[in-house]
Amino acid sequence: MNHPNSLRAVNSDRNTGRRWTVSVFGDITHTGSWPTQHRMSPVAVFGDIDLDFRQAPTPEDRITISAIAPFGDIEVLVPDGVQVDVGGFTVFGSKKVAVGDAATNGSTAVIRVRGFSLFGSIKVRNS
Repeated sequence: MNHPNSLRAVNSDRNTGRRWTVSVFGDITHTGSWPTQHRMSPVAVFGDIDLDFRQAPTPEDRITISAIAPFGDIEVLVPDGVQVDVGGFTVFGSKKVAVGDAATNGSTAVIRVRGFSLFGSIKVRNS
């Protein structure tokens, strides 16, 4: 049985729509059809996190990912045709963005990635 205070913390995250994914000395991979949120916060400390949105049901308008990678690696795979906005900073690490142009199919979906790394890497790509 969960402690009442921990249950309250989980409910407050549900109300804000933020999904936390934390890896410490480990690897986490989300692929296929998995639940996403409007706001996501992956944190990789000496670990790896792969978030594959290519087959995941995504919100119609925007996903904001605040990726934090001290000594870790975070990779975000986006579907073709969505607009991608990448920002943030890297100290003694790398940030790589390899996405094609957004489709002209009228889609207004945006995946916004704010990546912060220290001796780590943030990668955003669509293939």
